[in-house]
Amino acid sequence: MYAQNINTIIGQGDTPINTPYDLVRLARRGVTRTTLKLVSQAMGVPVKDLVPKLPIGERTLQRYDEQQYLPSHVSEQIIQWAQIVLFGHTVFASPSVFQDWMITNNRALGGVAPANLLDTRQGAELLLQLLGQIEHGVYR
Repeated sequence: MYAQNINTIIGQGDTPINTPYDLVRLARRGVTRTTLKLVSQAMGVPVKDLVPKLPIGERTLQRYDEQQYLPSHVSEQIIQWAQIVLFGHTVFASPSVFQDWMITNNRALGGVAPANLLDTRQGAELLLQLLGQIEHGVYR
């Protein structure tokens, strides 16, 4: 089930994801700008708001074709966002509820919206941790 859902979010039909190691291989090869758009849509956060959170300049990103592979450090971050989306959709049982959660200020995050934490690995891990707490009813 995980593989089917992550494939839907990331949109990598040419590289099926069946195990967590497949994500490592995908990050090494790279994902495309199309993948970024798919993750953005699933997250409910516009691409223009996500691009500044990536470790690549906007103009540099624009030079990539839609199907050209992005560098591994950029791809890795986009894949982590896809994992947040997958977990969020599972926890909230509704993509629209998760999308609202991503853009709403949150007390547990110091009053900032979850989407504002996507610029760092620590922020993304904090979101995964918070989603886990929500899933287990330990939300503070």
